[in-house]
Amino acid sequence: MTKNSKRKIWHHPWGYPEGSLIAFGLLLTGFLLDFSTGQAFPKPPFPWNVSLFMLLISVLIVAHLNKKSSPFIRWLSSVPAAISALVLFTFISVLMGLVPQKNMGVPSPSNLLDSWAYFFSYIYLLVVLGLSSLKRIWPLEKRNAAYLLNHLGLWLALAAAGLGAGDIQQYNMFLTEGKTTWYGYQGKNETIELPFALRLNDFTLENYPAKIALVDPKTKAILRSAGKPALTDLPLDKLKTIKGFEILATDYLDFAVIDSLSNFIPLIDTGAVQAARLTVNGAVRGWVSPGNFRFPMRIVPISDTLAIAMLKPEAKRYASDVTVFLPDQQQYPELIEVNKPIEVEGWKIYQSDYDERFGRWSRHSILEIVRDPWLPLVYVGFYMMIIGAILLIFQGKKTK
Repeated sequence: MTKNSKRKIWHHPWGYPEGSLIAFGLLLTGFLLDFSTGQAFPKPPFPWNVSLFMLLISVLIVAHLNKKSSPFIRWLSSVPAAISALVLFTFISVLMGLVPQKNMGVPSPSNLLDSWAYFFSYIYLLVVLGLSSLKRIWPLEKRNAAYLLNHLGLWLALAAAGLGAGDIQQYNMFLTEGKTTWYGYQGKNETIELPFALRLNDFTLENYPAKIALVDPKTKAILRSAGKPALTDLPLDKLKTIKGFEILATDYLDFAVIDSLSNFIPLIDTGAVQAARLTVNGAVRGWVSPGNFRFPMRIVPISDTLAIAMLKPEAKRYASDVTVFLPDQQQYPELIEVNKPIEVEGWKIYQSDYDERFGRWSRHSILEIVRDPWLPLVYVGFYMMIIGAILLIFQGKKTK
């Protein structure tokens, strides 16, 4: 047996066993605090988070300068410490992805982002990552550039994202066509007056062609076939088979209203719905429509226990055409779409929702507005990692 294999645990130099025990101890301590105190770890706002940011940097620098006199500090910048910190942080992150996060602000097994367990794993990773970066920061050499950019970039992104959480402001804006709104809501009681105003000129929504399904004619519940819902896309110009029934749409109207004879006719009018005339096994059966606030749902009976229904169509695209008003009396038009936010006075504005009862005829739009003053630092960290990755590619080629 080698000399290293006979080393007793907790005798320096530490290795992977000590790293595993420290990571497990932090995890266990965090969960015990979560369940015993029922309090989330605090997220300090400005200026306290800036002070903590500077304090963390100072502590890391002082620790780095005294690493020669402390085996523990030297170990914190070692590979075993880095592996244990990464495994702990990754484990918590995976749990957050597997367990639905509910009741934000109240520590529980289903709210890990606000838990002490997450906080300890986060601080542990920041300390280890920071000391590992400082280990290669001097002397400044070209060969260390990629390493420093990757590690310091990751450290900056994590530190800014975590410490900036206390400064994040997130509200909803409820817009009505033709009206100007300058305040946001959070919950039922909290409101904020914004440094800008929005007027909703028009809300637009485009739908996919609705699906059809076999339903119970009495309850309108979707029936299942082989354990799956008996539904399919609207069979335009080609036969579709559901549970042995051959279905074809001979007519399809994206905008339709009901006439005096209870037939659907094409017309773009408030409340117009999608409708389709179906044939079943070659015989004309009638019109189906999902219905809405103006027209009732229309189904095609097949038997006493079966009917064909058109389901509520899914939204393909929705957007808000708004006018932005600034304090200096400037105004300009903007279009806010899903996944295409705009930025006004330091606020990110996202298209969030609409009045689903009225669907594409909604005169209301719901926006989410977010302000995160630490986000530019997070982006700086990401850019540093990208540059570091590019340098690694060229260094690898040169080494080969």
